[in-house]
Amino acid sequence: MPALGYETRLPCGFTHAIVAARYDAHPGERVPIRFLDRGLNSANSAVTLRSGPATVQASKDGGGYDVMTSPSAKPGDTVTVLLTLPNGRRYLYTYPVIR
Repeated sequence: MPALGYETRLPCGFTHAIVAARYDAHPGERVPIRFLDRGLNSANSAVTLRSGPATVQASKDGGGYDVMTSPSAKPGDTVTVLLTLPNGRRYLYTYPVIR
């Protein structure tokens, strides 16, 4: 196996990616959630904080949301947001706070 490698397809059953987001954050760091589907935007979808040291606001361009991890967050904390998309689709997204 080479030292660096990649898979040409997702290692799961997803056929249509909906959002792009980071997988962790430092205290005080912004975590952008960007809609990949052109039919989704901050006018027809919502991202709300479920738990953790953060705040959420729509991005200025309407193409997603920004989750602001609190500067007082501690490594090991987690932030969970609820993505609510048209037609009642709902997804939870959780990321850890790291050093």
